Amino acid sequence: MRGTRLVMRRAVYSLLAASGAAAALLSGCIDQPKPPHASSAGGLAGLAGRTGGGGIAGASSGGASAGIEEAAGASGSAADAGEGGEGGAHAQVGAEAGTGAEAGAEAQAGAGIGGAGGTGGDTSPSQSGSGGGGGELDTFSEPCPDSTLDGWASVAGLAFDPALQPTPLEVSVSNAVDLAAYAASPDPYIIHVSGTINVPALDVKSNKTIIGDDANATLEGGIRIAGTSSAAADMVSNVVIRNLRINAESSTTSLAVDEADGIGIAYAHHVWIDHVDVWDAPGDDIDITHGSDYISVSWSQFHFVKSTRQTAVRVGDSDANSAEDSGHFKVTFHHNWWMDAVYQRMPRVRFGDVHVFNNYYSSKSSKTDGYCVGAAFQSRLLVENNYFDGARNPHVFFNGTAAYVEPTAQMVATGNTYVGMSDEPSGKLSGQGSAFTPPYSVALEPADTRLKGFARHCTGPR
Repeated sequence: MRGTRLVMRRAVYSLLAASGAAAALLSGCIDQPKPPHASSAGGLAGLAGRTGGGGIAGASSGGASAGIEEAAGASGSAADAGEGGEGGAHAQVGAEAGTGAEAGAEAQAGAGIGGAGGTGGDTSPSQSGSGGGGGELDTFSEPCPDSTLDGWASVAGLAFDPALQPTPLEVSVSNAVDLAAYAASPDPYIIHVSGTINVPALDVKSNKTIIGDDANATLEGGIRIAGTSSAAADMVSNVVIRNLRINAESSTTSLAVDEADGIGIAYAHHVWIDHVDVWDAPGDDIDITHGSDYISVSWSQFHFVKSTRQTAVRVGDSDANSAEDSGHFKVTFHHNWWMDAVYQRMPRVRFGDVHVFNNYYSSKSSKTDGYCVGAAFQSRLLVENNYFDGARNPHVFFNGTAAYVEPTAQMVATGNTYVGMSDEPSGKLSGQGSAFTPPYSVALEPADTRLKGFARHCTGPR
């Protein structure tokens, strides 16, 4: 394919090898399911390196075929906009007190990571922010750790074992035509991406790793990882998205402009999202729906520069979709940075067994119905050792209203740190059951300023 360097050698997937697997993975509470989609196909950048770049916006949608839309329609759920304020656009992007210049350039060292009254660029991802005076001195100097596959995506299930992989070919791409062709191929590929590629809706099929060659590799648009039904044979599996900036503002993964996502995962299993920076999705930065399972999201950043809906990650699209979703949505979120202007859904969960550990939350919202982790209908959440740094309502039960009540949900919250507004008792809800015990082991780190330093310096592309 033109513009593509084909590396003619067979390779074991390296991305998961460090995790102990033999190879890499390839392959509001009343929401309206995503409308029909446009088609049926479906590390680390230092903070200084983000100067002028703003964030990354990825786009993708929850569904990818007529079968997806039909199942969604059957759920009969109401619109996102009615979900307790989740649907609206929220404009408090730029100079929020305490956020520094998140939308623009942020100081790698010295004052400015949380300086008062930062004037970050709220209208353009290339506008630098000021950082503000009197900021916290950033003295973090530890090396960033290598990322390994942890959590649910490392667990065998649905007739797939992450330790057993097909043998891929490696290719390098720098244009949308070649990227789309390799991503949709039935053959296994490791696809190296360089430069900036405009791809409004990239459909990714099974046994693919898409990885940015450096911290500047950028997709403008969205990614859709979607099968056609909840039958195992119809699901997409074994996919890695890694080391990419995803500017989702132009995503067309849904025919409804305001429902297009950064990364949409539907009818899919064993997906690893690692070291990505997703921003400005009109819908959600990541949307996980339609019985998707065995997913890990790690060392990534979520933020908003423009006044879209500003919701980060939705797991489950309807209370009425239990036929597909009950017993699924096994998802792990760890070592992610939930950044400026994220309003809700960090994540918001229906049905699933979701593990949220060692994340850093600096999101600020002036709206009283803003929240971080939301336990919705029949969900079971384990929220461990996270650092909530002035973020409103760290973990709550959620049923689509500001009352923060959902009697069918269970949440265990332990080892977390709450700073400033985050320490309000009304926003630290838990209980109603023992949630679940993960079938995997992880080394939990203390929720202290060291964790905060790793989040600020080591998440996102590298």
